Amino acid sequence: MALNREIRALTGLRGVAAFDVALLHIGSGQLHAVDWFAFHNAAVDIFFCLSSFTLCLVYGAGETSHLPWRHYAAARFARIYPLYFAIVALFGVIALLFRRIYIAKYGIDLFLLDFFRQIVMVNGLPIIGNGTHWIVVMWSLSIEAFCYVAVFPPLFWLSLRAIRLPVLGKTLIMLLCAAITMAVYLAFFDPAVNSHVVPPAQGPFVHWVAITRGICMFVAGWLAGLAWRGDTGFARMLSRYADLMAAAFFGIMLAQAFGYGDQEEVVLLAPFFILAICHPGSRIETLLSGRLLHYLGTISYSLYLIHMPVATVLIGAAEHNHVPGVVSVPITLAVSLWLAHQSYFRFERPARIWLRQRLVRDGSAVPVV
Repeated sequence: MALNREIRALTGLRGVAAFDVALLHIGSGQLHAVDWFAFHNAAVDIFFCLSSFTLCLVYGAGETSHLPWRHYAAARFARIYPLYFAIVALFGVIALLFRRIYIAKYGIDLFLLDFFRQIVMVNGLPIIGNGTHWIVVMWSLSIEAFCYVAVFPPLFWLSLRAIRLPVLGKTLIMLLCAAITMAVYLAFFDPAVNSHVVPPAQGPFVHWVAITRGICMFVAGWLAGLAWRGDTGFARMLSRYADLMAAAFFGIMLAQAFGYGDQEEVVLLAPFFILAICHPGSRIETLLSGRLLHYLGTISYSLYLIHMPVATVLIGAAEHNHVPGVVSVPITLAVSLWLAHQSYFRFERPARIWLRQRLVRDGSAVPVV
């Protein structure tokens, strides 16, 4: 049976991750204290894991091999594309009108080619994309869209067999996927790839890091979803250690702020932490399920996309006018949150509902996620 209720703690976790990405993009270089809360690169891997886990629950992975393709495609398209398209198109028009930044760097022909690749969400993929994104966070949506199309459907088909794997087997594979994600990131990640840098960096494997992270964490989230459905005793056992995992999570963040370790180490905990907070009882589950973090999770997609253009304008103006970070960062965060709220309730959610109603006309409900 597909999930018929929201697990609020998962929405809260998504909100924490999106807020951290926004906080680091806005505050990095402005406020040193922001570095104490940095897990923004690992947050994207958590998003991938969360997406796959949630899809398993919504579509009943492990209970059936039939994925309702029309509903699935409609829900996925309606979930991410309208706001994505609107922001890419708006940014492209502004850049063309004001002849700013990107045209000056690589000319109108390459500008238009990159605009097209971003519109069809392939610019974060190796070989067919070049890794340049005008709004940096959009690389992850290119990978997410690829996983929706090419990764989750075959995983769903395998679910009836994979759910019979012993819990130790699922655990080892989840750990392996998370370890590969961390290892590839630590060995090959280059911030000049899948960013606004023109031309992007070159080097061995650097353009394959993003897609490897996406695939591995989608597999980890899928197995976590099967474990939640088929190994309830294991999931309940993990819930007893949810607070301990949260403490380890914060410990890794603080350690990397002082130069010890790396934030990406938290991905080793991600699939197990997601399983742990699905059951009530822990302090961290209660915190993540609370009204504030649940609200942040609700507007998280709008916040994720909108904060970078806002930061570009406001932080840039603040630096030009010598406004200190202790003033500019809170103001930029507040404006980003307000615009994300407006975006979600006035555009993202209505567009999603409108599209779902028109893409699926058989009268049945289309999952919201």
